[in-house]
Order: sequence, then C-alpha cells, then structure tokens
Amino acid sequence: MAESQLICMDDEHVNVKIPESKPEFYYSEEQRAALEQLLKNGDGAFKMRLKEDNIKDFMSAREIKWVRDTFQEYDSDSDTCCSRSPHDTSEDSGVHSTYWPTMSDTEIPPLDIGWPSNGHYKGVTRVSVYTHPPKNNSPHIKEVVRRLIQESTK
Repeated sequence: MAESQLICMDDEHVNVKIPESKPEFYYSEEQRAALEQLLKNGDGAFKMRLKEDNIKDFMSAREIKWVRDTFQEYDSDSDTCCSRSPHDTSEDSGVHSTYWPTMSDTEIPPLDIGWPSNGHYKGVTRVSVYTHPPKNNSPHIKEVVRRLIQESTK
C-alpha cells in the first residue's frame, strides 16, 4: 500500500486534540481572512467568506457591530517608504496581511550576530521549504513561524 493509504487507515489523525500550548489552537487562517473581509467590505462579505470557506460563524452580531464601530485603519504619518497618498489606502492590492518593515511602529532592533566564536560553520544540516499557498496539505507559513517562535528558547 502507498503511504497515503496507510495514513488514511490510521485513526490517530482523526479529531486530533490540539493543546492550548500549540499555535494552531488559537489561530485560523480562514477566520483571519473572514475578519479581513468584514473590515474591508462589511457584514455581507464576511458572511459570504464564511460560506465559501465552510466554517461556522465565530462572532455574534454584537461582536461584529463592536468590531465595525471600533476599528480604525492604520494611518502612517511618514510617506518615506511609499509614494501612496493617504487617499489610496482604500484600494485593494489583493495581498493579505502584507508586511512592510519600514512602516513599523517600533525601532529596528540591533541584531548583530557576528561570526561564530569557535569551530567552523558546517552549514545547514536540514532544510524545510514552505510555500504560500501551501502545497500538499503542508501548514501555512504563519503557523510554522508561530510554532518556531513559541518553541524557541534563549
């Protein structure tokens, strides 16, 4: 039998209990995308996104109203990194949660790692490649990063 068939016969992957210590317990890419639709396009787009992704409604009507009423779009005072005017922010670039390091609220930390003090660098012993969108049921890149951060030690 193929490995995929053997995995399907295994009962361990069905209804896997995810402990609270894992990032998957708190994070759902589908819920994040639905919330983004709520903020950009309103309640109707939010409900449509829930139906498209086949996920249950995770917010009450009162919570949706509170989010819509209290949400303020981020307005950067500095136009040094981009030539876009504040009026262009309503355009949808089609990119979700784009990261712009030059538009950060905090100062860039001094990360001087330097050269290894002892021994020779032998290179990477193992490499894992993740793609967006994920291929072949691999995890989302955000989940991988959250897990790495959560498991990191000083």
